[in-house]
Parts: sequence; structure tokens; C-alpha cells
Amino acid sequence: MPKPTPRAASNENNFAVIDGRTGAVTPAIPKINLSSLDDVRLEMSRVYRDMRANTIDTGDGSRLVYVLGQLAKLHESVEIARRLASLEMAVGGRTKP
Repeated sequence: MPKPTPRAASNENNFAVIDGRTGAVTPAIPKINLSSLDDVRLEMSRVYRDMRANTIDTGDGSRLVYVLGQLAKLHESVEIARRLASLEMAVGGRTKP
């Protein structure tokens, strides 16, 4: 993985971490919104493009995509549980004899 180039924060959208001992400036990692299945899909696409462009190592990218895949499964499970609860409420809690 290439090391980030030192740079100073130029505006409030461009945060950086400054090491108090050495004064080295490291860009802060941006917070990624993964609150929906579509957000996870978009992040997977970003990671894939970064691997193709050799911006990140394929081993690191593979691990990130694996974790994103687990998050996608979790989103799907939650959605299925919500739909099932909704169906059960609509039926009135009746079960088969």
C-alpha cells in the first residue's frame, strides 16, 4: 500500500492528522457511509477500482471487499426480518394448524 503524501489541511473537507512528536502530516481517513445496501455496493466498487488502479494492494482490497460482503449480507438479513415482521403483523399473527 503506498504511503500517503504529507499535506496540510486546506479546508474543512480536507482533514489531516499531525504527529505531535515528528510534525508529520497524514491525511485522515474519511468516514464512509455504509447505512444501506446500495452504500455498501458503491464502496465495493470503489475498492475494486482502487485495486485495478494499483492504489491499494489486492490483498488489502480483498479483505475489505470480504468485510463489505459480510455487511451486505447483514443488510439483507435485516431487510428480510423487517419484511417478515410486516407480513406477520398483516396476517394478525396467525399460524398454520
